[in-house]
Amino acid sequence: MAQPASEWDPRHKLKKGFEGSLDAINKKFSETIGKISDMDNDTVQALEDVARKAAKMWLEFNTQRCRILVDMSHSSLKLSSSDKIRRVRENLLELVVVPPLRRFGNSKGQDLDKEEKIAGCEGITEHVSISNP
Repeated sequence: MAQPASEWDPRHKLKKGFEGSLDAINKKFSETIGKISDMDNDTVQALEDVARKAAKMWLEFNTQRCRILVDMSHSSLKLSSSDKIRRVRENLLELVVVPPLRRFGNSKGQDLDKEEKIAGCEGITEHVSISNP
């Protein structure tokens, strides 16, 4: 996105859309912050820097293969309606306070077909009893 592109370059439309999106974000930032604070040139520039860095980070993340995954295997979203009703009747809720994380590959970007839990990120689940009023 940082390299110049002529209007005949296939990336020109993509770059134009990217810059248009950044302009829209910067405008929205300025409108929102402007409602609660005075906007000087330094503040406007800082907001533009935040938007550009966030967009750059998003692009860099999306050029990499997904390697860290939030483990939602114990999510109650996968339960059937009858299981959900049974849990409510038991007056017991299971809350995932910190979800576990899994990693694909090693720290050198190798062995991407191997999956493992990340040490220290096993997750925390709390069981809460609820009482009827």
